[in-house]
Order: sequence, then structure tokens, then C-alpha cells
Amino acid sequence: MIIGVTGTLGSGKDTLSRYLEVRRGFVNFSTSDELRIEADKRGLTQERPTWHMIATELRRDQGSFILAKRAYERALESKEKNVVISAIRSVGEIEYLKNIDKNFLMLATDAPIELRYQRLVGRNRSGDEITFEEFKRQEDEELKPTEEFAPNLAAPIKLAHFVIINDSDLKSFENKIESILSKYGV
Repeated sequence: MIIGVTGTLGSGKDTLSRYLEVRRGFVNFSTSDELRIEADKRGLTQERPTWHMIATELRRDQGSFILAKRAYERALESKEKNVVISAIRSVGEIEYLKNIDKNFLMLATDAPIELRYQRLVGRNRSGDEITFEEFKRQEDEELKPTEEFAPNLAAPIKLAHFVIINDSDLKSFENKIESILSKYGV
């Protein structure tokens, strides 16, 4: 089975993916990892603007599904049956995965913007040292892209089977995940 994960920045995509790995035995393959790999190949910095540039270029040159395809190909190499493809940012990626697995489940995460910003700053990852204004600007870019093949969060979130609002503690988030998985028979 394939579960796709998308969501707004800092909303819990990684937490959801990790939950599926630890509690449900799925293996995670991230489209963001594909961007990191590509940036390394090109000798470029590991920053969001670089990843956006690479994603836009790859989608324009190889199809809007290319990052999900690369992540799925790595999943095939691993021979894992239950996989999470996380950080989905295009409709083409969703369509590609739906064509592979008739039971494909698309999940999205979201939370209030102030809470997401607090989480982003608190996770202390490289590239997360930004102001709230920069955070909002980056999100606006991803929710309303100006270029056809740029990352686009709004469309994949709208196509999700379920949107999980992650606005409380971890236990509450996990309960919401379990409720959805049981409804879907996972």
C-alpha cells in the first residue's frame, strides 16, 4: 500500500510519516530527500529556495510527477510493500501514485500558522532560522505558485482523502491518525 503525505510547512508531515513507520511498519520515502540528493549532485546549497528551483526545473523538464516517481523507484528497490511517499507538492505526483496503487491513500496535515511557525523554529533544522514574515512569504509562494511547475501545496491538500488538523498535543494528533487509518481499513 502507498500512503501519500502533504501539508503546510511545520504542520506535522514528518511526524505523521514517522508515526506510520514506527506504529504501522511503513517505510518513508520523501520527495524532499530526492531534492536533497539532486542538490548534492549539483553541488548546490541545501536551502528551500534551492530545492524549489530544482523541483520546478525537474517538473518542467521531466513531468510534474518526477519527484514521486523517483521516491517510488527507491521504494521498489527496497522491496517494501507498505510505503509512505511524503512531502508531495504537485497534483501530478498524486495522479502518478494513484495509477500505481488502487488503494492509494492521500493524507494532508495543517495547523494554525502561528503554531506551525513555533514548531518550525523549535525543530532547529538548517534553513528554519527565519522570521515569521519570511515564513508567511514562503508559504504564500507554495500555496499560490506563480510558475506552472513550482511546488504547489494548495492543490494536493485539496485532493487529500483526509486533512488532519494538528493543533494540539502529539497524543491527540496520533489519535486522529489512528481514527483515519481505521476508517480506511489500514
